[in-house]
Amino acid sequence: MIQNQTNALGSLQDAVDLACREFESSHVLKRLWAKDATLWKEDPAHQKVIQNRLGWLASADWLMEKVDELEKFAREIKEAGFQHAVLLGMGGSSLAPEVFCRTFGPVADAPELIVLDSTDPDQILYVEKNIQLEKTLFIVSTKSGTTLETLSFFNYFFEKMKQKKRSKAGENFVAITDPGTPLEKTSHELAFRRAFINPADVGGRFSVLSYFGMVPLAVMGASPREMIARIKRERDRSRDNSNSICPGALLGITMAEAVKQGKDKLTIVMSPSIHSYGLWIEQLLAESLGKEGKGIVPIFGEPLTKPDQYKNNRLFVYLISDKEEHDIKQKLEILQQAGHPVIKIHLSDAYDLGEQFYRWSFATAIAGAKLKINPFDEPNVQEAKNWTNSFLEEVKNHGKFPDAERHIQGKVVYGTFGAATCKKMGQLLELASFLKLLTEDDYISLCAYFPYQKRIEERLQQLRFKLQSATKAATMFGFGPRYLHSTGQLHKGGPNSCLMILMTADTARDAPIPGQFFSFRQLEYAQAVGDSQALDAKDRRVVRFHLQQPIEKAFSEVEQLFAQALSKL
Repeated sequence: MIQNQTNALGSLQDAVDLACREFESSHVLKRLWAKDATLWKEDPAHQKVIQNRLGWLASADWLMEKVDELEKFAREIKEAGFQHAVLLGMGGSSLAPEVFCRTFGPVADAPELIVLDSTDPDQILYVEKNIQLEKTLFIVSTKSGTTLETLSFFNYFFEKMKQKKRSKAGENFVAITDPGTPLEKTSHELAFRRAFINPADVGGRFSVLSYFGMVPLAVMGASPREMIARIKRERDRSRDNSNSICPGALLGITMAEAVKQGKDKLTIVMSPSIHSYGLWIEQLLAESLGKEGKGIVPIFGEPLTKPDQYKNNRLFVYLISDKEEHDIKQKLEILQQAGHPVIKIHLSDAYDLGEQFYRWSFATAIAGAKLKINPFDEPNVQEAKNWTNSFLEEVKNHGKFPDAERHIQGKVVYGTFGAATCKKMGQLLELASFLKLLTEDDYISLCAYFPYQKRIEERLQQLRFKLQSATKAATMFGFGPRYLHSTGQLHKGGPNSCLMILMTADTARDAPIPGQFFSFRQLEYAQAVGDSQALDAKDRRVVRFHLQQPIEKAFSEVEQLFAQALSKL
């Protein structure tokens, strides 16, 4: 494995070799397992946070003790006749289950797992339409027990379930949360079927190595026992008392040394059968290491192209499941020959994702230590939440949704598209001029507050690829508000090297949130505007388009605008 990882790293090799020797002489492995927070930070405030976020290191043993319980619960759910299991969560609570349902599901004779992590009302109503409420298990998953989006999903579906089952509505709900949270209290008050109380010292994006990952995996009919065994196998490699360079440490050292050499755009290439795993890596790296003006920029979902279409700021990582795809292998070989460093990691089957969940967690901790970044906090995520809450307060105080335009200041550019009220971008700033703000090391992030529909995603990805081809800049894509709990930390806390393209849209329908003064449509829009404001406060470069109905027609106008702008570059 180590030979594969260090193959053809070009100019990085000497730096990696030196860093490995320093790793061994500094006893980093022993210090990590001793939970020595000085590996990352010297000040006591950071150290306190870090020491309370390292439970994932040894969680494999705890999970192995729980595996019989997990399998028993999965049998109970199956025997109860549930046809679907809907995971209600965001970020660290939702992305690993998303990987599981795309990789392993659906499993015969088990509930089909669906992940809901979008406040878009069309997406919520789509989920509702495609399930039978009485035969659906809802897994309410939030570490804090207070996550606004997750509790909004819960309140919506619990109210629907009460209309069907009245006092027995709680039988269709399961909670996964930390000890003593408001959600734990709610689960008892409303007689949930079960509450899984997770160890408090496992942080959100590392929480796949706990109940947050293993409960959904068990419920959907896959094998938590096999997944935990693979996690444990990688944990044992990483705890080797010889202080040797384990695969996770080598990966972390390589990523950190690449950043020091200006190769901070870590480009993730996946075998098709495990493609969605890139979403989890993207969140782990962006939210863990994108802060203090530094960071690793994870690039996932770009198609491989010719070497001259990439700048000299890339490190490619290829995760291979079972066998190499010839086309991917050939393209990466050409990139290697052109001087781009490539790492290859082989998986024997999909359950080897267990090894990779642990390896990448370990690598992220090591990279953070090398870069002197605390990988276990998320200081800038709250900023967008604060702006969102401020925007929603205007809804409460004035009884209507405020005009978004007057909330856009600084370097944020705003335009509306669609119908007769179309406001052309040129009135505010030429889009070509905005794209010319790109510098050599910048990347472009396209984020869309739209429902997860295949035809919409395909058009957004096509726009992304055109941007990459025309500018040679690295590109990211994400749906909102999911990205706020994933790459959002990097956009605001990492290097100021991002051009943000945000898209919002009128929704065809809306859905109320029981107990709230705002609806899902208002929440989603407030999150988009709130993020625009948070980015503006960080002096980031942002353009935001608002699409009116019909969205596909309005999006065609946006596509034309970009085509014109790219032709001027």
